[in-house]
Amino acid sequence: PDPFSREVGVEEEEEEKPAKKATTTTKAAKAAEVAEEEPPKKKSKVEAATSSLPFTFEMPETPEQLDAIVGKLSAADTAVALERIRKCHAPTLKEDNRKKTQAFLGLLLQRFEVLAGAQQLSVAHLDVVAANIAAVAASVPFFAATAARARLEKMAARLRRALRDNETGWPPARTLLLLSLFADLFPTTDKQHPVTTPAALYLGNVLAHCAVRSAREAVTAVITSALAAAYSAPAGRVFPEAVILLTGIVHAAGAPGDAADWGAGLPAHIQEQVGGPWLAPDMVAPAAGAGKKAAKGAKGAKAAAEGEEGEGAGAGGGLLSLAAMLTSRVSVSAKEEDPRWLPGGAADRHAALLAAVSTLRVLTKPAAKTASAREI
Repeated sequence: PDPFSREVGVEEEEEEKPAKKATTTTKAAKAAEVAEEEPPKKKSKVEAATSSLPFTFEMPETPEQLDAIVGKLSAADTAVALERIRKCHAPTLKEDNRKKTQAFLGLLLQRFEVLAGAQQLSVAHLDVVAANIAAVAASVPFFAATAARARLEKMAARLRRALRDNETGWPPARTLLLLSLFADLFPTTDKQHPVTTPAALYLGNVLAHCAVRSAREAVTAVITSALAAAYSAPAGRVFPEAVILLTGIVHAAGAPGDAADWGAGLPAHIQEQVGGPWLAPDMVAPAAGAGKKAAKGAKGAKAAAEGEEGEGAGAGGGLLSLAAMLTSRVSVSAKEEDPRWLPGGAADRHAALLAAVSTLRVLTKPAAKTASAREI
């Protein structure tokens, strides 16, 4: 090849490079002009609220101090504040922080109990506190087990006192939600565990000795049986108290209305405990849309088990919401006049009955592998 042509080619390449640089510089200048013309983007409400929170917090030592920090915050800001408290006082940063973390776990458990016992459940705040309890318990597992055992002992003492005073003895919403929290914090598949074993025994005592005297207590029995399934099903264990009581409730619901023969075929002690066809569906033509509501009952029961706020639970909704069912309050006279009262009426009875049947299926799966499978 001709060497003269090579030199020309080199000169042409050198002439093209400055042109490319000039083009790039022009694009950068235009982009800068556009950026100057565009107004600055506004921060979202969540980002603005989070940015207003301090990055470090003092470790709260009393429930009042914790309430002063998170009492007026939204669920999202509460999650950020509690996370910053945990990270600023982590046990790995300082030796004394382990005792502070243990005290903080106790405060979080108290906070959870207060929220769980409120007139209206704040599901979002409960989820945030539960998530932080799980994170703190992982760093101080022995103290977490001790704190849970102490609460289980108080639950058992209250149950014995209620049964001794001739009360039905069904636990309140706070107790049920604590038991659900313990099932998530500690392993339910261990053969014996310092927390889950006494918790399962407590549930067995409740399901064996507490009488059902209203539709609301029947719903509580269904929820308690679902908790029993959460403690027993993962390990493939049989929970006979839950199976027997749910079978009685479903059997009684097969009787139309308040038929006198609702307990035909049930043992006498089961008839005495169940008390009546509390979840029996209304034997009338369903209103418009009732079929769809009944079909969605299983979804509503699942949302109740997960602690979600069912959309429009009540007279207009048709979905069984755990928050609505556990916190609904009526006067004593109203309970005495209509023990079949439920916030959503027939729709809630349908959803509770579907939840009972679904839970019964889960409870009987482990029993299918036993020698008494045919009888069950």
